[in-house]
Amino acid sequence: MYGFISGAAAVALIAWVIPATDDLRLGHEEFLHPNLIGFEFAIAALFAGFLSQENKHSMWLAAGFVVTLIRTLSKGAIVGFAFAGLYFMLRGLKLSPRTRAYLGLVSTVGLLAFWGLLETYLDLYTQGSNLETLTGRTYIWTQSLEIGMEKPWFGHGFDSFRWLFPPFDAFQPWQAHNEVIQQFFAYGIVGVLVVGGVYSAFYRQARLCTKDSLKSLAIAMFILTVVRGLVDTDRFELCFPLWLMTLLTVPLAHNLAPKPASAS
Repeated sequence: MYGFISGAAAVALIAWVIPATDDLRLGHEEFLHPNLIGFEFAIAALFAGFLSQENKHSMWLAAGFVVTLIRTLSKGAIVGFAFAGLYFMLRGLKLSPRTRAYLGLVSTVGLLAFWGLLETYLDLYTQGSNLETLTGRTYIWTQSLEIGMEKPWFGHGFDSFRWLFPPFDAFQPWQAHNEVIQQFFAYGIVGVLVVGGVYSAFYRQARLCTKDSLKSLAIAMFILTVVRGLVDTDRFELCFPLWLMTLLTVPLAHNLAPKPASAS
């Protein structure tokens, strides 16, 4: 976790230094896409919050990642983190009422600090039909489903989306911006069932964990990725990164509740 946090902090520093994108977002369209780094900052914030139980200074790192996440204006990551962070704060962190009030105050101040920027971005977002608007994504979803229905059972194959999906004005989408639609497009109904099984198995394992803080972290990550997966995903793998799922699965497996003994 410390390694990921260090890497995310380095990326955040670079993102703050370089010029913003044309639509005022933190990052770079080609190398540090706001949606991608926003998701990484959300993961780093949850990691830092988890580690703050042993090192209180980590909470400052979490706050820094949250501010940077908001600055990316990545809608899926921000909304996903809002749900995941609230769950983790209420279930995973043992905070005093004073600390909770302080975190609420800091969050409010951070939101107010970026309010003007958020208004400007929302004006851009609600106008036109480019990819970043709801109209643009709805078009991508409907077209993806139409093409996916050509091979509904096994899909069009690995990394097929960018080669089969028609250009969107001057832009070529590389993924469907929805977890289920992306898996259906690439791997068909079979792929959707497999992915559903993977998510279901991880969630069941997290629910059986006896360590409350680890259980809350795992479920918070699950909430983050599921909510984000409604409007964004990965080109090649699951919205829930396999490295992250593996990182959490190993300690979860060592803290499972014992199965009840069968009656003889």
